[in-house]
Amino acid sequence: MTEKARQAYEEWKEADARARQAEGRLGKAWDEYFGSRGAPPAAELIQEVSQLRAVANDRLTAAMLMMGAARRGTDSDFGRDK
Repeated sequence: MTEKARQAYEEWKEADARARQAEGRLGKAWDEYFGSRGAPPAAELIQEVSQLRAVANDRLTAAMLMMGAARRGTDSDFGRDK
């Protein structure tokens, strides 16, 4: 695995962890709402989760492309955020 591919993988892991944390907060908010113990989740939280998951998915795609390029012995920045 090239250094760029390893970096792309690490960036995805970090983005995925942030998305999972926000998804956990959203899940808890929905559980409280459906259990009649609270208000529905704020629109801001829903938007945050959506944005964080989109970033994580983009980084996963970039990492997979970089790993594929590394396996082929090429170096590509396709799909990577700068």
